[in-house]
Amino acid sequence: MGKTSRKILVGTLSAAVVASIVAPVAHASSFKDVSEDSDHTGAITSLTERGIIKGFSDGTYRPYQEITRGQVAKIFSRLLDGEGKKESVFSDIPADYKDQELVLAASELYHKGIMTGSNGKMMPNKPITRQQMAKVLVEALNLQPSTAYPNNLQDLDYVPSNMRKYVLTLVQNGVTRVDDGLYHPSEAVTRAQFASFVYRALEVGESREEEFEINEATENEEQVLLTFSKPIEKTSITKEDFSVEGSLPAKVEGEGNKVILTLASSTNNKKADKVDIVGPISSDSGELLSNVTIKVK
Repeated sequence: MGKTSRKILVGTLSAAVVASIVAPVAHASSFKDVSEDSDHTGAITSLTERGIIKGFSDGTYRPYQEITRGQVAKIFSRLLDGEGKKESVFSDIPADYKDQELVLAASELYHKGIMTGSNGKMMPNKPITRQQMAKVLVEALNLQPSTAYPNNLQDLDYVPSNMRKYVLTLVQNGVTRVDDGLYHPSEAVTRAQFASFVYRALEVGESREEEFEINEATENEEQVLLTFSKPIEKTSITKEDFSVEGSLPAKVEGEGNKVILTLASSTNNKKADKVDIVGPISSDSGELLSNVTIKVK
């Protein structure tokens, strides 16, 4: 089989950005309860235009209302590139649930490991807390640890140990503002606040992808060629940084902005449709790329 070049979707965020560019629906100014001088107006306007967030049938956005877990699930379902499967994955959201968008959203986010619920329930009408929101944002938008902002948290000890890395990632990327050193992990999130969190998280991810990403994949029977947007640091790549269809490559070579993966015998007899970068892979200028799934199309 000769080499063929295919366009790819790079990671969760890239798919999210592509999926979210839709025709404008409304402006924040069209919501009668969103003030033009609110700190959250810009975020609400941008995400509404992109079809990511929506208001209510009475023309309100209800910015100070606590956002629910179900509303968050639907927002990220609109963002992410899903398979469109509607199935009941939580006992409190059956397949015939009246809100069919929520059935789809719950299924999509459950299978992606973003929202897994508790004791088999999603609790869609329950407000989401700030620490829960941190996990959803980091997992859904593939945010990575950073040194862009200092960690000045004073209440990190109040965050469960399994959630701290998510909160820290938001702080380190400037997605959350903690001028007083307090994150308030157990507090609920308002709809206006959530819009700002999502908006800033998307900005972080878009900026990172502009700096260092994978532009193209080429494959033949025995190799996959990855072309990065910037030269890679050769000493940063090893076989363990990649997984091709679930298997480690037999050999990895890097030169300039290209990496060649020689496939293991268990995978070289079939087309490689997916490559996972476990990483982190470094560019020559120091940017990192990790936890990215490359879908070859």
